Amino acid sequence: MGQVRACALVFTLLIAFPAVIAQSFSPWEAFTNTIDADIKQGEDAIIELSLINNQESSDNYRLLSDTFSFNVRSEPPSDYLSSVPVPSHDAKRVRLSFRPVVDLDPGTYQVSLAVRSSLDGSTKTLYV
Repeated sequence: MGQVRACALVFTLLIAFPAVIAQSFSPWEAFTNTIDADIKQGEDAIIELSLINNQESSDNYRLLSDTFSFNVRSEPPSDYLSSVPVPSHDAKRVRLSFRPVVDLDPGTYQVSLAVRSSLDGSTKTLYV
């Protein structure tokens, strides 16, 4: 019984370890956390964007959304209007709000948010 548990533990570690290693060597990461997605007319949907810079140099991340149905804002406004600076081996959270600019029918809407690294030029697209 003890050998079975030890083998299961080793097997689990062998599966999980490469995923942890691959993630830690990614130059940078971006992910979102929804704060408030259920909105009524005149209200904002709010998300928190987390940026993780694993690079040896600081980087600026440009946020882009190609939607015409929602107005996107950040606090401070410069995070969305220009870029988000993140020092080397550090992270930053940005609060973004999305407000419909036209009368939309009730329902679920998905907005794309592209995050572009100025250091390596790569882009990651998130859907919020």
